[in-house]
Amino acid sequence: MSKPTLYYIHDPMCSWCYAFRESWQKITKHFAGQLEFVRLLGGLAPDSDEPM
Repeated sequence: MSKPTLYYIHDPMCSWCYAFRESWQKITKHFAGQLEFVRLLGGLAPDSDEPM
C-alpha cells in the first residue's frame, strides 16, 4: 500500500514560511516512514507587479 502524501508549498522569500521551518522539521521527523513528503515552491503574489 502506498503512503499518503503531504505537500508543503512554500515561498523561500516569505518570512512566515521561514518561521515555519522548525515546525516542518518536527513534522517530517515525527511522520518519517508514514508519509511521503513533497516540497513545492510557490510565490506570495507571482501574478502581480505591484510592490509589497
